[in-house]
Amino acid sequence: MHKVKKPYPAQLLVILSLLVSLLYTELPVTCFAAGAGQTTSSAALNETQRQQKEEGDRLTAEADAAKQKADELVLEGKLNRLNSDSADIQLFSQTVHLSMPRNTASYTFRIPNGTVLQDGCYLNLDLHISSTLLENRSSITIAVNGTNLDTKWILSVVKNQASWWKIPVPVSLLKTDGSYNTLTITTAQRSIEGDCADIDNPSNWVRFDPDSFLHLAISRYAEPNLGNLYSYYYDNLDDGFSLKNEFVLPSNPKTTDITYMLKAASAIGCSSRWKNLLDFKVSKSEPADPNIKNKIYLGILQNWSGNANLTLPGALAENEGFLSVKGENALITGRDEAGLKKAVDFFSAPAYLNQIGGKSLTVKSAVSDISAGIKPNDSGYYTFQDFGYDDVNLAGAFHQTTTMNFMQPSDVSSGAASYVNIKFRHSKALMPDSSLLSVYINDTACGSVKLNSSNADSGNIKVGIPAEALKQETISVKIDVYNYLGKIDCSKDWYDTAWTVINKDSELYFEPGSAGVTPTLLNFPSFPTFSADNTADVMVSMPDDSSPDNLTVMSLLSVRVGQKTGQTFDYSLCSSAAKITEEDKKKNMIFIGSNDKVSLPEEVSAALGVVPAQDGAFHIANGLTLTAETLQNKIVFQVIRSPWNFYKKIYVITYDKGMEKNLQDFLSDSSRINKLSDELSVVDAQNHVTGYTIGAGAGESQKKVPLSWERIKYLIEKYTGIPVWAAGLILVLILLCLYLLIQAKRNKKRFEQNAEKIRLSMEGNSRAAEEPDESDFGASYGGPDQDSREDGAAAELPSAAETPESPIKKNGPAHFKDDHR
Repeated sequence: MHKVKKPYPAQLLVILSLLVSLLYTELPVTCFAAGAGQTTSSAALNETQRQQKEEGDRLTAEADAAKQKADELVLEGKLNRLNSDSADIQLFSQTVHLSMPRNTASYTFRIPNGTVLQDGCYLNLDLHISSTLLENRSSITIAVNGTNLDTKWILSVVKNQASWWKIPVPVSLLKTDGSYNTLTITTAQRSIEGDCADIDNPSNWVRFDPDSFLHLAISRYAEPNLGNLYSYYYDNLDDGFSLKNEFVLPSNPKTTDITYMLKAASAIGCSSRWKNLLDFKVSKSEPADPNIKNKIYLGILQNWSGNANLTLPGALAENEGFLSVKGENALITGRDEAGLKKAVDFFSAPAYLNQIGGKSLTVKSAVSDISAGIKPNDSGYYTFQDFGYDDVNLAGAFHQTTTMNFMQPSDVSSGAASYVNIKFRHSKALMPDSSLLSVYINDTACGSVKLNSSNADSGNIKVGIPAEALKQETISVKIDVYNYLGKIDCSKDWYDTAWTVINKDSELYFEPGSAGVTPTLLNFPSFPTFSADNTADVMVSMPDDSSPDNLTVMSLLSVRVGQKTGQTFDYSLCSSAAKITEEDKKKNMIFIGSNDKVSLPEEVSAALGVVPAQDGAFHIANGLTLTAETLQNKIVFQVIRSPWNFYKKIYVITYDKGMEKNLQDFLSDSSRINKLSDELSVVDAQNHVTGYTIGAGAGESQKKVPLSWERIKYLIEKYTGIPVWAAGLILVLILLCLYLLIQAKRNKKRFEQNAEKIRLSMEGNSRAAEEPDESDFGASYGGPDQDSREDGAAAELPSAAETPESPIKKNGPAHFKDDHR
């Protein structure tokens, strides 16, 4: 066993002393060294942090300065905050489907004047094809403003690029002066071998989806001024198919502030009719939605004094208005109500505003309404040109189609004699046995004519308008031509050889009718503009019409009215049915409100299918499958003819409490609005729409066309077959003859009366000459028997007619004999 040797105490003491000395000697050095090392590291760290902090402060300052500069650029309209260096333009609002052997799809767009583009622009097409397409027979060509960019076999595009085709677009080909650019996509599609074997082949298709877009690389955006304000604000490259705007009204808006805002909103809608989506808001005093770039401040000048976001005027004279634009903030104002009205009218007339090159304008002139809508005439005859259509060239081989829409005059159901007379000419190269022109009215085939040598230079086809179509407000005329050239190469378009032109002087005859068309919600919201009474005034009635949400609803409706009609309207407000004036009754009307607050006149309620009552109840017309339960959480749209003015229309929108936001969402999307139909539609919280027909509507008395001078003239010509001036002349002659006959009869009677007087007078004279003097008889005979003897003697005297010497014959004129004695 190994033993451990124990140290001695003296040795232990020596060892301990040595250790203590060593520790005592090294400890300060070690501590210093460690302390020195720590001090050096801390100093280095502090220097790094200081430098980093300084760099961070510098970067922060630069970032703040850049942000401030960006804010200034955004404010001045020189920068797009959402996408400052590019814009993606949506090409198609819906799927484009092409199925002919040769097809063309076009898209037009404008780049605001002053925009500077840079390299990096390209087109991205989302392309889908039928699996039956032949690989080396189907191609696609892209062109911009008439210049081809690229051509590829369609199958290679799909196989190699997973349906997306990216095509670079040279900046030099794009117009940046505010005029329209045209993008053209041309396809040649073949699925079956053989000459033109794919005509009317449904499996021979190519499809472009709506997510296709044009990417523009932007170096600098255009600066807005009054002349390009509409295109800059509402044709914005980033907004695509949406229309965005926020109206800012004074904190306590007057009625005129609201009505002027509604007029401006209808003007915006009128200038951007193809925009499907609306992002509109109305706020008070200051903007409330930072996501909406375009702001329009509207109200008398004193409401905006000191506002740094706006370009304010100097001193304005009485009755002067003022317009200005500062980046994304526009101002419509005036010194007083008269000046504000001038500014609103000027803003609402782009034909005037587009001529202003500056960023501000003092408005001294009162501009007039320059909308030139078609007016009904007495005869009922119109041309396609009257409705704004020009010559239509249906060029290309095989099927070519165009559709035109025509409103019936004054919303009156035209008579059974109404017709369409289409005038046309066509290429003489067309094969007469197979070339054809067909006419469809409201999707009903109404007639066809062969295209041959006899009508090549001038032809026409006259078709009657079906009775069912005459019950609609709008008549849709579809013209389909089949330009057949025989056996041809279908890879060519043959535009210069196969063509048919529809002339703009083609005729429509709307026979004046006696009853109005039952109004429907198909074109909601629109008011008659092709009418005998075409005053563009709308009265809006909405409880609590100054709340931002209700103001937003009214602005959305006003924009939609402008889009649907293409016309700017003047507006008035009425908070309740009791306040409707006689002047209001001459106007179109919109009543809006929740079921518990809406205020409707009795005349309007009597014509509606659904009328809210107290305590959540409803008055529901017979025949409607609706109850109070089925109307919970619903919005009800209704339309009637005005009970006060035959030529005006009234919309009524009621909704369950809590559905205000749903109403805003519904009005913001035209695809939802277009589902409204019939006289009454019910919309649920999921935007599902159900239409109902009311039937009797406002009553027969309101359907009858009121008698007017034009109506009288038409009836005269219809039932007499002669012009009204000739009928008037004949009537005057008849009245003159009657007058002469009456006068002749009166003269004859007067002559007879005079003759009778003469006869009686002469009889009296003759009797007086033959009778003895009364005084002599009285003196000779006297006594009571004298009278009887005189009577007897008188009875024995001969009559005047029996006396030969009498100059008067009975019942005849007087004849006098010549007495030469």
